[in-house]
Amino acid sequence: MAHRLRVLLLEDDPNDAELICHELRRAGFDLDWRRAESREEYLSQLDAHPEVILADYSLPQFDALTALRLLRERELDTPFIIVSGVIGEEIAVSALKQGAADYLLKDRLARLGQAVTHALEQKRLADEKRRADERLKRSERKLAEAQRLAHIGSWEWDIAADEILWSEELYHIFDLEPQEFGATYETYMEHLHPDDRELAERVIGRALQDHQPFAFDHRVVLRDGTVRFVHGRGEFLMDGKGCPIRLVGTAQDITVERRRTEQLESVNERLVEANERLEARVEERTASLQASEAQYRFLANAMPQIVWTSTPNGNLDYYNQRWHDYSGLTLEETWGWGWQPILHPDDLQNCIDRWTHA
Repeated sequence: MAHRLRVLLLEDDPNDAELICHELRRAGFDLDWRRAESREEYLSQLDAHPEVILADYSLPQFDALTALRLLRERELDTPFIIVSGVIGEEIAVSALKQGAADYLLKDRLARLGQAVTHALEQKRLADEKRRADERLKRSERKLAEAQRLAHIGSWEWDIAADEILWSEELYHIFDLEPQEFGATYETYMEHLHPDDRELAERVIGRALQDHQPFAFDHRVVLRDGTVRFVHGRGEFLMDGKGCPIRLVGTAQDITVERRRTEQLESVNERLVEANERLEARVEERTASLQASEAQYRFLANAMPQIVWTSTPNGNLDYYNQRWHDYSGLTLEETWGWGWQPILHPDDLQNCIDRWTHA
């Protein structure tokens, strides 16, 4: 099935235009073509979105290089092929540098179909690349936004080239600008807290030997002296032979979480200390109460009168020694309402009524 092709011919000779179209049909194209001779006609036909433009180099009112410049000013990437009767090599090279896809002589049109096919294929590949680049940029923007929200930066170390690539958020975590960072392992180590460099060297060194994933927390010192806590992770990418070629990883700013943990630990320590002080005071108070009760019992037992105490419901819960001497009953026997048997039966109810009323 013939390929339907929209063609714009910038050509002032109708016969040459017919020859060009004939050659394209021989190459298998089903043409939908228009011809323009002047600047105005050319610009008007661009609105029809031709798939390819075939232009004579020089026309009475126009020329191919001007037409090519106008095409680029409109930011159109339509394949532009010069088909001319006479064109020098120097002019042809200049046209290619300015964006022309190809050039042909009118007396050698046998290659026209191949040239158009090649130009269309190059256009298709360029479109695919542009779309892929756009998808990649969108993906990178989404990744950068996700890293910014999560305070997670990413990095990649090309081991052979000793080159380190950082994400935008990682620069932000370290409070650096790309032009300020040497992008080497040594420069990275310089920005770590001095007390954490040995740990980092040990962890990363062991990982380089074992080729195993690693993770550790360390501190970063910013240019103003501020310290941030970072959780770093990394793992190796291997080639087909199992040799490491890249080390990739992430670094997450955990300063806020670490500060919260430290605050909670401080609060917990204060609570433990307060609880210990409270327990000591309770023990001290208990000992004081026990001493006071012992002193009370001693004094009560030494008194010649009967001393007793009761709960609000009338159950007696304490009798001094004088009670036992007088009644001959033990504490267990008189506990609660056990004191009633020692009263005279005629006086018991009156005593209970008075007790209850009181």
